[in-house]
Amino acid sequence: MNKKAVRSLATVAILGAGILATPGVASAASDSPAVPEVLLAPSAPVTEQVTKDSSALPVIWVGGSTDFPQLNSRVRAYIERSGMKFFEWDPIKVTLDDPNVKLFDHLEKYMPSLDSFVKQVLQETGAPKVNLVTYSQGGAITAGWTRKYDGAKVVEKIVNISGLVNGSPVAGVGTKAISEDCLGFGTCVDFIPEGEYVRSITEQGNALPGIEYLNVESRMDLFAAPYTNGLMTGPGNYRNVLTEDLCPGDVGTHLLLPQKQIVHQSIVQFFRGQEVRPACR
Repeated sequence: MNKKAVRSLATVAILGAGILATPGVASAASDSPAVPEVLLAPSAPVTEQVTKDSSALPVIWVGGSTDFPQLNSRVRAYIERSGMKFFEWDPIKVTLDDPNVKLFDHLEKYMPSLDSFVKQVLQETGAPKVNLVTYSQGGAITAGWTRKYDGAKVVEKIVNISGLVNGSPVAGVGTKAISEDCLGFGTCVDFIPEGEYVRSITEQGNALPGIEYLNVESRMDLFAAPYTNGLMTGPGNYRNVLTEDLCPGDVGTHLLLPQKQIVHQSIVQFFRGQEVRPACR
């Protein structure tokens, strides 16, 4: 294998945060605390506890860079069993349908598709607003979309599951170890915490007025490392939770967080306006 192919595979490995999140895909190594000292970090900050019930609104899943519906059958089933309508925006479908959007393209290029999808769901359901659940890259896309398309007018609540709302240092490693432009993968460039895109979604604070947020992370999320890149700071109506605090000993990883039942429970409780307190096994 030549050096160019090796670099390409390495970049895809860095960006493909969602592809291994298939239910049941796990290993002792993936759930082992590779950096045990981070478990001693203080709990995440909490702002006001949200209480509004928005469970009658449709739920839209905004997936990660390599997300597709088969990966999310478990969370879909749980949300639908809880009486909510579930819709899924698929970033891979965007790249297949739109010749102007490449795989792992710049995040802004996905926004028109997401905007159209939200409007379609609103029209189909007749709902005044939607709730969003984002994962990985989907959180960063949503953060940009809500700002550029005035999303607070149509979004009631957002759950970010390792939403990378402050970027990912792994992308910075990629630009240094592979190439300055991440071999042309715009997603990698946009994830750089000090980069232009992250600055555009954080300089006025993570949370937008009018939207309630729940940010779910794990201290073992090494893709976001440090895990605080998936949590919000500054003013706003949000709550940051860590799986280890919700259920002591329940360690998550970036790939497995969307498959955890305590995460699914937290989503439903949040949308119902209940205290986020999932049942621990």
